[in-house]
Parts: sequence; structure tokens; C-alpha cells
Amino acid sequence: IKLGYGRHLWDIRALNFLSTQNTRTLGANGIIYPFTIFFAKLSILLLYLHVFSVDLRLRHAIYFGIVFQALFYSAMIGVSIGAIVQCNGLSQLSNRFCINDSRPVVLLMAAVNAVTDLYVLALPLRRVLKLQVSFERKLGLLAVFTAGAV
Repeated sequence: IKLGYGRHLWDIRALNFLSTQNTRTLGANGIIYPFTIFFAKLSILLLYLHVFSVDLRLRHAIYFGIVFQALFYSAMIGVSIGAIVQCNGLSQLSNRFCINDSRPVVLLMAAVNAVTDLYVLALPLRRVLKLQVSFERKLGLLAVFTAGAV
């Protein structure tokens, strides 16, 4: 737990973050995180593509989601790799990019994550509402598809 996983930030000594091993591990997390988010959303979108392949508009919306997320998360991986290369070592603590400019990137990623989560969640709802099944079954299907909101 030297990196602070499971502990509050105020309880971690600053020197723990500055060691080379911890910097590498935290940097690797910055690269792995966009991969995991992208592939989780990609798996859901591919499932939607398989289940709702008859609806042309929905299929195009799914393809748009896949392409948009592939481009966005590729860019975020590039930014993470660039930050690791540029912000390596104690001498970079005075570098403006390493101190101040990472906050907007983190906020952008968080905002896009929230919007794409809602996008992936809302995609099948119109098609489920048009199903010719009883109201109870429709309600059950909506509950299954919106369970990801929890």
C-alpha cells in the first residue's frame, strides 16, 4: 500500500509519489485505464450490434459510438504516454505541463466518460420501447438495460 491504494490522499507521504517505481506504476495506470474503459464500452456496443442489427439507425449510432470512442481513447493513451515521457523525474516538478495542464485532461476524460456512458445506456431504449410485448415484459427489459445506470 505504499502507493496509497485504499488510503486517503492526505495520509500518504509525498515522497511515496516521487519514487521512480511509484511514478512508473502510476504512469502505467494512466495508460491502462483508457484501454479498460474503451474495451468495456466496446463489448457492450458490440453486443448491441449483434442484438439490434435489424435497426439501421441504431446500427449507425453504434458504429458512431465505436469510432468516436476508439479515436478519443487512442488520443488519451497518447496523452498519457506523452506525459510519462515528458514528466519523468524530480526535475520536471517545475514543468508547467506536469503540474497544471494535467487537470483539464483529467476533467475532459471524466466528462467524455460520463457522456459516453449515458450514450451507451440510452442506445437500446427506443428499440426496447417499440417491442410488441406486454407492459410487464417491457418494464423488465428496460430494467435490465438500465441496470448499468446503478
